[in-house]
Amino acid sequence: MKSQWKCKWHSEFNENEFRTYSPGSEECMVILWESVEAIFLSNQTPRDGDYHNFKYTFFLNKEPEIVKNENQSWFNRIIGKILPKVKISGLPTYETDDHIQKDFKSIAPAIEKYLGITNTNQKSFLSMKFGNKVEDLKKTNNQYYTEGKSLKYFGFYKIFDWNTKLEDALLNRFREETKK
Repeated sequence: MKSQWKCKWHSEFNENEFRTYSPGSEECMVILWESVEAIFLSNQTPRDGDYHNFKYTFFLNKEPEIVKNENQSWFNRIIGKILPKVKISGLPTYETDDHIQKDFKSIAPAIEKYLGITNTNQKSFLSMKFGNKVEDLKKTNNQYYTEGKSLKYFGFYKIFDWNTKLEDALLNRFREETKK
């Protein structure tokens, strides 16, 4: 557990930017708050190969800066040189979830503080269980159910959005999904 914990991402926030450190790849991603176009939160039951329940998706209007550690291991130096650069269609995105990020719960207060938004629903979204209010859930024989309502398996919420008219298919699809 200790070795897994050391490999998880962690972030630092200030008024201009936030930095996410990835110990495994020995690099840091720097994202300016002014480059954040929209933020969405998903809450879902883990599927095969997933180990997270909550995931933030940040849409950015410019590429984040990648800062490599000075003392990168030989493996990460070679991998950085031989792997091709991924071509991105549309706006750049940054995703993080509650499995890979050890300080995941610190993201919500940072969004409120540094983007100057007060989305009172964000705290309630983070306390839900797969889009269901926890107080509405009943448990029998290790199975969850709700009385009178069908059980949700996915919650998807808009946390922040400048609502800029951008021609990005994924961003526009996310915006439409959160209206439902």
